[in-house]
Amino acid sequence: MNLTIEPQESFILARIEDSRLDALSAPDFKARMTGALTGAAPKVVLDLSPVAFIDSAGLASILSLVKGLPEGASFGSPGRATPCGPSSG
Repeated sequence: MNLTIEPQESFILARIEDSRLDALSAPDFKARMTGALTGAAPKVVLDLSPVAFIDSAGLASILSLVKGLPEGASFGSPGRATPCGPSSG
């Protein structure tokens, strides 16, 4: 899986560089993101703009990360994780 994780001043920018997040790539995505969220900035931006397809395993890997966020955090603004750039195709 091609995943770029860039710590910024107030957030972490994670960009999936592949066109698919599926059963083949989801375990690697989840493991790498879990490692990146240890001691992370208070917000995560997940850039999905190159992604054209997400299957149930890919969606489950994203939701699993969200469920693992600390108490009081939520998915999306003004929470701790924000998806951006979904493909229109």
